[in-house]
Amino acid sequence: MFGLKASRRTVVITGIVAALFVVILARHVIVRVLLEAAISSATGYGVRFGDQKIGTGHAAFFDVHVVKNGDPVLDATRVDVEYALRDIFPGGEHRFGFAAISVFKPILTITRHADGSLTFSRPGGTSAAPPPATKRAAAPYFFTARVRDGVIRLVDAAPLQPDLAYQTIVGVSIDASVKSDARTTAQMNGVLVARRASDAPVRQYPLTVRSLIDASRGYALTRLRAHELPLRGPLGFVVHSKAIRFDDGVIDDVAVSYYALAKPQADFTYQSGGSFRLLDARISVPALARSLRALQGTFILTDGALSTNALTGSIGGVPVRGKGALYDLFGNPRFRMGLATDGDLMALRSLFAFSARLPLAGSAHFETLLKMNVPCSARSERASAGTEIRDRRRDRRLLQLLAPDSRHLGPLRQRRPRRRRIGRLPR
Repeated sequence: MFGLKASRRTVVITGIVAALFVVILARHVIVRVLLEAAISSATGYGVRFGDQKIGTGHAAFFDVHVVKNGDPVLDATRVDVEYALRDIFPGGEHRFGFAAISVFKPILTITRHADGSLTFSRPGGTSAAPPPATKRAAAPYFFTARVRDGVIRLVDAAPLQPDLAYQTIVGVSIDASVKSDARTTAQMNGVLVARRASDAPVRQYPLTVRSLIDASRGYALTRLRAHELPLRGPLGFVVHSKAIRFDDGVIDDVAVSYYALAKPQADFTYQSGGSFRLLDARISVPALARSLRALQGTFILTDGALSTNALTGSIGGVPVRGKGALYDLFGNPRFRMGLATDGDLMALRSLFAFSARLPLAGSAHFETLLKMNVPCSARSERASAGTEIRDRRRDRRLLQLLAPDSRHLGPLRQRRPRRRRIGRLPR
């Protein structure tokens, strides 16, 4: 530079000073861009925020937005993060120096697409799965979390009923104390805003979640409790099928647990369990011409399967009783329900479209098995029903009906057994 002329040297120095001045003035924007790129690359989610204030032990981010494959995931008014810079290096108490997080007015959005996939499981984009954990981390996760005035939105891109396109849980508050190598506690409160039926008024259903994970003793327990929840909303979001539709009803005294037992400091293998009471439910199945009404019974949840041994209700004004289960609730749901009743054939014939005009009369015992499979793609749903009507007096089968598909429901012809020809015995 000293070999340059004075005029050119002046231009170079002026340019360097101007560049430094621009960097000093734009450092706020540069830091934000670098942080957004680093967080997005590390998590697999697109992270953007409008402004930030960063200090030596505290950072505040304003107008935060998180997306995944174009779907909104999180929108928050403010996120505060506390950290200890000295813990970033080996030997620190907090892993990555992360000590606390506080989120104000967040909106968490979970979208169910038309193909059945959810926001967090939809293929494409950058993987959001964290790197596999090492056996012994440099430092445990040790932080506190606080959420206030949160909202959880359940968005259904292809709702079975128009009012189920959006479901919300408001007033979400979370308080958690995390220490991954010792004891972790968390509690969440919220209010589900929903209708128990499409023509019912909007109501609020409070719910609570409590969680305890003790890695040093080898047990974990997360429990959801609610005095009452509508049947059609949450369960319809999980079991999204045209083969079965939940039209009305509530589940009462809900107590669902997610628990695990393991050796101290070992990985947990979680299982689910719990129970609730079904009250005044109405369920529609295409295989039946009438809806099942006034259904009541106690259901037991065991490892993703809902089962009941005593279900009562009515169909077409005829009292029915039954038992059954909903298997693989969080995977590919499979529905099996057996129903039975005793009554007059004149009333029972209206249960199926094809038998409504048949000349049937007399007392009979009626049994039917409803089956439904819902694959992940939700495009090849299949509902079926097998029905048998027996004469109560003679205990003889009068009619057997087979429904491999609700569109091809009809009587099944009984074939006579073939007679076997017996040859002559040897002398």
